[in-house]
Amino acid sequence: MKFRIFFLIALLTVINSFGQEILTNTGFVPTYPHKSGTNNDTLELPFFDDFSQNSEFFKHFSDNSVAIAQTQSKFPPSIGAAMFDALDENGNFYAGYNQSSQADFLTSYPINLKYQPNDSIYFSFFYEPQGYLDAPDANDSLVLQFFAPNQHTWQTVWSATNDGDVSFHPVNIKISDTAFLQKGFKFRFYNVISMSGSQYPSFVSDCDFWFVDYIYLNKNRNSNNLIFRDIAFQYPIKFKIDNYLQIPYSHYKSASSLNHNYYINFRNNDPNIRSIDSMYIVFEDKKGILPNDTLYLGSYNFQGSSNLHINNNNINFSFPAINDDELKYKMKTVLITDFFDSTCNNIIYQNKDFTTSYAYDDGTAENGYGLYGEGTMYAYVAQKFNTYKTDKLTGLTAYFNKTYNNEQPYYFYLVIWDNDPETGKPGDIIYEQPGLEIDRKKLPGFMKWQLDSAVTVSDTFYIGWKKTYQQIMNIGVDRTSTDNNYKYYNITGHWMNSTVDGVIMMRPVFGDVNLANISENKTNNINVYPNPVQNFLFVKCNENFSYQIFDMSGKIFMQGDVSSGKAINVTNLSTGLYIITIKNQNIIQTFKFMKQ
Repeated sequence: MKFRIFFLIALLTVINSFGQEILTNTGFVPTYPHKSGTNNDTLELPFFDDFSQNSEFFKHFSDNSVAIAQTQSKFPPSIGAAMFDALDENGNFYAGYNQSSQADFLTSYPINLKYQPNDSIYFSFFYEPQGYLDAPDANDSLVLQFFAPNQHTWQTVWSATNDGDVSFHPVNIKISDTAFLQKGFKFRFYNVISMSGSQYPSFVSDCDFWFVDYIYLNKNRNSNNLIFRDIAFQYPIKFKIDNYLQIPYSHYKSASSLNHNYYINFRNNDPNIRSIDSMYIVFEDKKGILPNDTLYLGSYNFQGSSNLHINNNNINFSFPAINDDELKYKMKTVLITDFFDSTCNNIIYQNKDFTTSYAYDDGTAENGYGLYGEGTMYAYVAQKFNTYKTDKLTGLTAYFNKTYNNEQPYYFYLVIWDNDPETGKPGDIIYEQPGLEIDRKKLPGFMKWQLDSAVTVSDTFYIGWKKTYQQIMNIGVDRTSTDNNYKYYNITGHWMNSTVDGVIMMRPVFGDVNLANISENKTNNINVYPNPVQNFLFVKCNENFSYQIFDMSGKIFMQGDVSSGKAINVTNLSTGLYIITIKNQNIIQTFKFMKQ
């Protein structure tokens, strides 16, 4: 559903275009870490894949257009599910406005299915529409086809439309047709999407999601054979330091008291009561210098066919303080259950890195966020952070979503505020930098900007942006972190608490020596004059640079190359305030100037 927008004020308000917060239909655009497989052998029964291990995907499937989603499906049977959406493996839309199309394909390698009809062969799987993302439209569908080797044809054996039930549905299909009971049998799923036109292009991002999990093909089964005596992880573990998933290592070492906590989700697919005999996390130093550290998490019992959520808000654990600028771990979480339990979904591998950034988010955007409507042209958005030591803030990392036809603003203002102790909201602006460019060629994904000059912050501070364009910026929101207390917006001159669940995916960067050194020397190396200017703008610098001149809405008027002392003819610019960005391989510097 390309134009599903979750408005936070009544629809009438939207029609009247009053300024407000909005969430776009979804902001999640996957990366594709796996490549198409190279398995030339015919597979033998049983065939099983729950998408918990990428290595199994390589063995089983020849496509790479689907993503393996770990947080976007809603309560899956086990961690990981094949995700079908509206984007190809390169992040491009399959269809245009008011068009429909076949989209992602998931095709198995050839399977030896040369059996008799009475061998009772069944093909089963679970599927879910939407998950935590955008729901398929009424005309969208998920399709399953079987390949008849001797006929060299694909035949549709099952399809589904969105029934509105956001949960995993079981399907079990008996294969008795001799056209399929051959060596070289294959199966494939694909989704059909529809792209509805929108008068708000910057709202339009990835859409029409389906999830497939627990594919199982074997003989000697029956129509009721959908019981899996399996306990499994459902999602990656959230292992936090206070409220952060990432924290600068120098700050971690400086903190006098920190709360280490975790949140874990399990699924008991067995209808019987089951137990987790033990569970533990092994922290493996990526540099191989420190010994492994193991944290034991206890044992648990829970009901059959149910989900279990475990959280511990204050565990007796801490990471070592070493003489280094960073600490990077591979975090392996293991659960031990009965001997018959499948082990493929009982181990999770994650990264736990302490470098230079604070982060609330887990790196995945379930939605897009922005301000839209009357009065939002120069509105502000801010997110609160608490630093554990006084330090220089030198950069910003933020995740921006890909939108249809790249309808994103080009530039925005980076703004940093102190804390107003009376309101507990953003106070005075302590830093403002115009001209941060959103490189649309790099979307979707994280982008990093360096500050013109390092900013010293302590205790509570806020980092965010000022808009320069009517369209929303469509920045990523991690909806799996649901605390609303960190986000604020200002349209009318007064700060309002955000009513959107989740955290904005932007991260303040500290302590990068290279960034700090470059920032502190920039102003001495570059000078733009005169200001105000009538005809010719001069740039004094030490080497060759490129430049762009744009207005306060982000529209580019001029660009080219410049060297020290060279004049830029701005005679044809209209009277008004402009921004010029000067940059080379190492430095980006922005200046405001007035054209008279």
